[in-house]
Order: sequence, then structure tokens, then C-alpha cells
Amino acid sequence: MRYLLLLVLAFSTTFALAEKKTKIIDDKNEQRREGLSDNMNRVVFVDHDLNRTILNEKKGTKKKTIKVSLQKAGARRTPTNSLEVYSVFKNHTDYDLQVQARATFFDSDEIPLNDTTAWKRMYIPANSFGTYRDFSISPMASYFIVEVREGK
Repeated sequence: MRYLLLLVLAFSTTFALAEKKTKIIDDKNEQRREGLSDNMNRVVFVDHDLNRTILNEKKGTKKKTIKVSLQKAGARRTPTNSLEVYSVFKNHTDYDLQVQARATFFDSDEIPLNDTTAWKRMYIPANSFGTYRDFSISPMASYFIVEVREGK
């Protein structure tokens, strides 16, 4: 009896998953709607030409253009107690790219410190990696958000 119940549950779960429709969300619009809560310590592409998803709702297709992707991001304390933030990016194109990034730092209560860095240029060779690294001025910095855009 137990095996029959497990078999019925497995079949109904599989059937329910097959019926479920996949919903595609345009990353650009979703990013514009989201707030800061629960989104600290992350990287945001403010220039959507670097990684854009174009949806064609009439044809039901989507086209992804990814020039640069985030491979890894994080932060650590330095010996002077400032916060060092880093982000590793991958250039997916066959040509060199110029990218700019800046970091905004927040305290332990997620309140912005007046500690936003200047835009810093990175040159990422074709099909290669580049690293952005910057430091907070305030030792009270606990969280960060890195913004990325294509170089101008």
C-alpha cells in the first residue's frame, strides 16, 4: 500500500510539473522594479547592452545578448579595517571591451554611507577575464553594491 501511495504521488508530481508553464521575465524590467532590501553585496549591470534579454511575445521567442557576465564577487576586510570589494567579469565577445564599475558602501544597518567610489575603467581582453577591485573609505562599511556599465 505504501508503495502504491508513493507511486501515485510521484506520478501526480511529474504531471503537475509537465503542466506548469515557464514564465520568462525580462531581466531589465525586473531589475528596475526591485528594491534594495535583501539585495546587498551584489553586482548590478546598469547598462543593459552588456547583458540584455530581448523578448518577442508575438513569436514566443527570446534573444540573449551577453557581452559581459559576472563570474564572482565578494568583499573582505583589509588590515586598515576598510572593506575591499572585488568582482570578476568575463568578456564573451571576440573583441576587447572597456567596462566601468563603481561601488557604493552601506553600514551594518544597510544605510548608505557617503562612500561611493568614482567610476573606474577596466579593459577586458576578448574572451578573457577582468577584475574590478575597490576599497571603502569608512571602516563602518559592511555591505556593498557594485554598478557596471560599458565604458565610454
